[in-house]
Amino acid sequence: MCILNPYGEVVASPYEVMHTEPEVSGLVARILSLDGDVRVVMEATGAYHLPLLTSFK
Repeated sequence: MCILNPYGEVVASPYEVMHTEPEVSGLVARILSLDGDVRVVMEATGAYHLPLLTSFK
């Protein structure tokens, strides 16, 4: 995963997020702390995206 701003500049270099509750919660907190318009893009392959998706509901 990586974080880019709307202009394509890297805010956070690519890094791995394990599918554990603490890591998913930390990622959600990091995303929610970002300023401005935030969009999350996920590739829906299998069920790997579901822990993050359900954290935003």
